[in-house]
Amino acid sequence: QNATLQEQELWLHSKFTAFGTPSEVAAQLRRDDVCVVLRGLVAEAPTKPGCAIRAERWIGRLELLAETLRDQDLDHMAARLEPDAACYRYVIQAWAASDKEDPDLIVRRAQRWLVKQAESPVIDQRPDTASYNAFLDAVSKGRALKGYSSASVVRNPANLAQEALESMIRDRRVFGNASRIAPEYN
Repeated sequence: QNATLQEQELWLHSKFTAFGTPSEVAAQLRRDDVCVVLRGLVAEAPTKPGCAIRAERWIGRLELLAETLRDQDLDHMAARLEPDAACYRYVIQAWAASDKEDPDLIVRRAQRWLVKQAESPVIDQRPDTASYNAFLDAVSKGRALKGYSSASVVRNPANLAQEALESMIRDRRVFGNASRIAPEYN
């Protein structure tokens, strides 16, 4: 727990590479192992460029492993390792926290991961309130104002935020209490 992010990433890399077959890797790896590194990347994203890209790589490795296991008819192992809403949320949060990255890139990449979640047929992968909050954070901090004076630079993120809110409302109406979107009262 007191390991640096670099040490955590080396540890996770060793879990992915120390064993030969995907089933051997799956036997030694947990989804939470990847989440530990993703949370660390979110924490360092405000001050260190590239954290969000690294988060994408880690979740991509987890997705690929789960897909490979499914292809080998090892569905029980794949289900245990498939990224869930929290994994995707961490990637979105890493982008939202990435103050050193291009503002347009931040919004596009955060949107890509939210859309991926929203289109997933797997219930545990679908976005929850926290996923939408992370996306709204990415588009609403005024990052796009850095050095730009175009009205569209402000309008485009505002439109994306409006679309996200409408999607949340639609999800809640369609699924009711089964929706992963719940009102927050702060």
